[in-house]
Amino acid sequence: MNLMESLRHKSVEKKISLIKKGLPIKTVEMLTDELAIPQYTTLQILDLPNTTFDTKKKREENLPPKSSSAAYRLYDTFMKAVALFDNNKDAARAWFSTKHAALSNHSPLEYCETEIGAKEVEQLIGRIKEGVF
Repeated sequence: MNLMESLRHKSVEKKISLIKKGLPIKTVEMLTDELAIPQYTTLQILDLPNTTFDTKKKREENLPPKSSSAAYRLYDTFMKAVALFDNNKDAARAWFSTKHAALSNHSPLEYCETEIGAKEVEQLIGRIKEGVF
């Protein structure tokens, strides 16, 4: 189980504490690999400039709290999409990167750049599960 998956199973209090301390810098690479997206896309979603990422990686520093929160939000939302597709990550990746009319012709990945967008993606996932979309 990777760090992000183990974080999903912790209490809300523990999640908040870990996110405030900052998740490890390797979280960026894990998300990039897990979602099969370019690193610059991951950094954009995490609102983390490439130069800051490079410096933190070199110094082995944690992500800032805001980037850590965005990383958790992205991973958690993606894993909900994986569950929607019966744990088929390839299908979830394809769906996650495809523009949808229900998201004003944006992809779930694009919507995950903001908290409100991620919530909308989660609601869409719920509607699809219930057959109401």
